[in-house]
Amino acid sequence: METTAIARPSIRKYNDLGKTEIMFQLSKQPGQSFPFYPPTETIPAQSEVLFIPEKLDSKGQPTGEGDMDKATNRLIAYLPGMRSIYVDEWSDKEKENLKKLQSIKFINGFKTVSTREKTLLEYLRTAGYNQANNDTRIGSTTIYREVSYEDEAKKANKSEDEIITAKNFVINNPIDEVRAYAEVLCKTQAEVEEVRTAGEHTVRYKLKELARTNPELFIKGLSDPAMKNKLFIVRALQRDIIGIDDKETEMFWTTNDEVFIQAPSGMNVISYFADLSSKNDKYGKMVESIKELLNEEPKKEKSDWVAVFIENAIEKGAIITSGNWHLIPGETEDDEPILKYNGINKLRDAIKGSKDNIMEIVNNKMEDAE
Repeated sequence: METTAIARPSIRKYNDLGKTEIMFQLSKQPGQSFPFYPPTETIPAQSEVLFIPEKLDSKGQPTGEGDMDKATNRLIAYLPGMRSIYVDEWSDKEKENLKKLQSIKFINGFKTVSTREKTLLEYLRTAGYNQANNDTRIGSTTIYREVSYEDEAKKANKSEDEIITAKNFVINNPIDEVRAYAEVLCKTQAEVEEVRTAGEHTVRYKLKELARTNPELFIKGLSDPAMKNKLFIVRALQRDIIGIDDKETEMFWTTNDEVFIQAPSGMNVISYFADLSSKNDKYGKMVESIKELLNEEPKKEKSDWVAVFIENAIEKGAIITSGNWHLIPGETEDDEPILKYNGINKLRDAIKGSKDNIMEIVNNKMEDAE
């Protein structure tokens, strides 16, 4: 053949140095009690697979990449004594032996192969019945997998490391960061509202469960550029650095109400901005500006009577918060809010300017609560 085989499944990197045996195990779920697997299970001794030759450079040297344009279907078979598992490399006389093929037996769910049995080992690693061969399997069902104790231990260690990293984030980071990330992971608006109104311990507990059960997803979210940007955006919303409109399609700076991004119809502006900022330098710089603002210590003025008034009103239920919104509730829980303000700055402005008769309304509610 004129091409070099890289995508024989057997070309996959295997490190058998120092090993005398390789073990394969049935991929089906074992039973609940001994012997766990059937005493004997047979694997067909032939399989059709996709053969992908390796691309060659202009000098005829292998490039390390498969050439899908030249991929072909090939039949492989295991017959003791044959030097190749590829049937098209057999002579016509050797092909007559295809009638003599015998199934390969797995005893009590396992098959141990000596590293000296080169063709049997190559067949089991190449056949479509091997769980690892999703890319080259043709018309076969998964029956077994190769057991690598080193790989299993490596995966287990990685998983443990991911759990530790994820839990450390949940336990040790400030609650606004933890709550923001919990909100980032929400899939529905109802979930978002639940996170926004839940107590600190509830948020940490639920996120810790995700860190324990799916640490890979948790860590992936923390490292994904769009997700990381979304985290900063949500935190900025919590801090009232930016705001969004009622329909959640526009985002604006709360200092001057200037809209700086508008999402296409049907898209949530937070997700849209997070994704766009990971691909577009202009919006990426906006997120960098948001990060800088988040790193600045919030201004605290001891003489800020508006802040004290708002704090007391919230404590007595005269003002309630829902995400970025500050609401003056109606007479009963079923009533629509009397007043509502999108962002703390708008609420502050209303109180400072005595707009909407807000001071009288809130004071009356606080008196009723006493």
